[in-house]
Amino acid sequence: MKSRPLILDIKSWTRVSSKELQFFATDEEMFHWLTHDLPSDYAPYSLVASVLVKRQSRVYQEVTSRHNLSTYLDCVADGRQRTGSLWLCSDCLSPDLFSKLQKVPSPKGICSTNGLIMIQPGGRLKEGCGASRVSIVDKVRNSDTGETRVHDNYLAIYKALSRNIQRALVYSTIQRFPDGTEFEDTRLQKMTEAAARAHESGNPYSSRPGRILKTTGQTESRRNKVLGPLSSAREERHNIVSRGVHFGLTDATAKRLLEAHQKGRLSEIQEILQDVEEKWDERYLAESDKSWEILHRCFSDGTLSPEGGDYPLNHCFLGGLQLVHVARDGYVASLKTRDQVKDIAAALAFVDQAWIERRLDELDAEDNLDYAWSWFHRVRKLYMKLAREERAVIFTVNN
Repeated sequence: MKSRPLILDIKSWTRVSSKELQFFATDEEMFHWLTHDLPSDYAPYSLVASVLVKRQSRVYQEVTSRHNLSTYLDCVADGRQRTGSLWLCSDCLSPDLFSKLQKVPSPKGICSTNGLIMIQPGGRLKEGCGASRVSIVDKVRNSDTGETRVHDNYLAIYKALSRNIQRALVYSTIQRFPDGTEFEDTRLQKMTEAAARAHESGNPYSSRPGRILKTTGQTESRRNKVLGPLSSAREERHNIVSRGVHFGLTDATAKRLLEAHQKGRLSEIQEILQDVEEKWDERYLAESDKSWEILHRCFSDGTLSPEGGDYPLNHCFLGGLQLVHVARDGYVASLKTRDQVKDIAAALAFVDQAWIERRLDELDAEDNLDYAWSWFHRVRKLYMKLAREERAVIFTVNN
């Protein structure tokens, strides 16, 4: 198979398209996928490891090394100890890569720009092992010449690896945030059976296993022997669709909510919100069904954290003042002030269907485009109206 010339002047090239899959799996599962399930057309494969090595006080150097796939577990252990990155390389597609990496200041940039697949095992967090990621920059463009390069062969490797991983993702996950808020993730960060077993056995992940999404003999056995049969009430709670609604607020209502929050009066907050919902003034509300979940991920850092991503887009849904905690109260209520509404509306004006498509593509969730875009129109229209009328807004999700 003919190889392409490597891109070395990476400052002249920009990312056009990328893909990413996030998931919870054991290191041993990832080792199996890499050593058994990669396309033979592009073999042999190797791993390129890049770690930061301290040379002197506050001075670090990026050092690369090349490894056989059989040493994956050792590479992961080393990378966790010494802040590192791991890349999957096809030796037939990029035969001269490693020799070139020894001569450049930014090996990671070279790997990314030339289409290598980044393997990022879950990091060790306080809550447990974080989500793993596999990602690829599959299309780049030269900003000086306009030349576009599509890494179609590496993309084929990524898709094959991604398909095998996705087949094993059989559990939703429950994400818990520092303020006590919890969300069930059924789309973007799912979990394997082996990871669910590890979590229950005392090797925790940063998210815990939730519902069984795909039933196999192993998952049914774990459900009955480890967790016990789910009660009908628990099944019902897990199967409720959590639909989001934005409500425009009058100055008086926004002031009452802020005062009740400052004084810690949860019952008063709930009464005010109940009153707002019961009025159901369609002139000042926008429903988003369950699209809010995927749209918030697009507008943040790919997670459901209210703090994830950058202001103001991350405030469109979950970001803002958290008045109610779902873990404690079975409800989500996030308030945005009048000034924040103006900032959000201004940012949303630049969001078009192509932008959302790119973000969904990066999150490997492009199948949600039509669904997300159809609901997004309503949310943006409301923000524009509230910005003109200088109103605050509250986003709610009722579980």
